Amino acid sequence: MERRLQEVSEENDSVCADDGRGSGDAIPMVQEGGLDTLSGSRECDADSEGLYEELDLASFSPRLRARFERQSEEEIRLSREKRAELEDLLTPGNVIFDRDMSVEVSMAASGIAEALVSVCDTAALKDVIRWAVENDVEYSFIGSCSKTIVRESGVSGLLIRLAEQFDSVELVSESENEVLILAGAATSVRKLIGFCVEKGFFGLEDLLLYEGTVGGCVSSDVSLSNGDKISKSVVETTIINKEQRELTIKNKQADSDLRVKIPSTSCITKVLFKMSKGDIAEIAKRVDEIEKRHAEVASGSTGYIFHVFEDQGRMLARELVEDSGLRGVRIGKARVSPIDANSIINEGGATAKDVRVIMNLIRDRVRQDSGIALATRIRLFGKVE
Repeated sequence: MERRLQEVSEENDSVCADDGRGSGDAIPMVQEGGLDTLSGSRECDADSEGLYEELDLASFSPRLRARFERQSEEEIRLSREKRAELEDLLTPGNVIFDRDMSVEVSMAASGIAEALVSVCDTAALKDVIRWAVENDVEYSFIGSCSKTIVRESGVSGLLIRLAEQFDSVELVSESENEVLILAGAATSVRKLIGFCVEKGFFGLEDLLLYEGTVGGCVSSDVSLSNGDKISKSVVETTIINKEQRELTIKNKQADSDLRVKIPSTSCITKVLFKMSKGDIAEIAKRVDEIEKRHAEVASGSTGYIFHVFEDQGRMLARELVEDSGLRGVRIGKARVSPIDANSIINEGGATAKDVRVIMNLIRDRVRQDSGIALATRIRLFGKVE
């Protein structure tokens, strides 16, 4: 198989240019209102994963070619027996094999997930994690997929999604000025904020700018408009770890970083928030303003995708992207939003690669111009092509 020379290195966040020896399949990069090629992209070596693909398998004997292909397939596929075991472990309909993730994600066309699993309660979650660990099967957790990309190469193992029991909101305690709210990790941000508005509780309205689920916002520790992180409103976080133990992490320090404490092999199941009490009408008015701002930014787009590390100052990612001249830049069918440069628009038919390339271009150019490394809120799944 011939290997394409026009590649994107996702390990060093760079956009690689066609070196003239390839098949001319470079992705066009176009600025709003023109056809000028962008400067600033640099050459780099393609990733070295999957070297067997560089071999011309057609020159091998049929038996040897079949061996290579079979070994490659076995590396990434669940066997028929394992699939049957997984189905027996779950309620019927709660596992979908070879799921086209374009149906699930909201950003762009995506690859295939080997197994998309829904777990409805803590017992089912523990059973699935135990099975994956015992069978040496990779697993990851997903939410609403509003900030998720599955590469065209697909993702092996399990993508686990919380459902039913994990979608809940309740008032735990109430004092004169403060309240404690317990929310399941699968609860949508809209459901949480809607509950709070009805009761006259405030402090988390800015989460509407990110959408997604409670678990997703907490795991990425998103920023609020006052500059604080969501972790400052978190009293405690409950997780299930790789050993299937249910643990409660108490957020004793206001500046603690939850992302450091929670490994990727553990799953957030519920979060206890501390919020303030206020006038329902004023809270509803603020929520309406945020909703309007979000609608302008997010219509047909990814919503906010980058943020600046705290130790690099308090500049907004949007301003850094604008200062680098990338507002309106298009790659394939993906474009940096002309309304808010911290979001990417799918103009119809954008591929996962289109979005990844434009994200890498943004990070490359911003780092080159400002020296600041942008962090992304987008989660990437699947093997680098």
